Amino acid sequence: MDTLTTLLEQAEAERNQALAAFNLQRARCDAVCARFNAAPFYQLLGMHADSDAPGRARVRLPFADKLTQLYGGVHGGALLAIADAVINLAVATTFE
Repeated sequence: MDTLTTLLEQAEAERNQALAAFNLQRARCDAVCARFNAAPFYQLLGMHADSDAPGRARVRLPFADKLTQLYGGVHGGALLAIADAVINLAVATTFE
């Protein structure tokens, strides 16, 4: 029984350590996204970012008439701003 108890205690300690590391990573991702969402340029365009893990990011840009070009499509600058933002955000979530 002592061996089983020791194994269970080790497993619990490892689980707690992994959970603490995950929570730290998630907090970093949330902090990076909060800074992104507070940035004036991204607010101007209406972008919103979130990330569920380091190296992963999602940026939403709701359609708005102010983002269209003269033929009615979304302006290329807005599309490239999304690409630029999501790449930078994904990389930023990996910084410690």
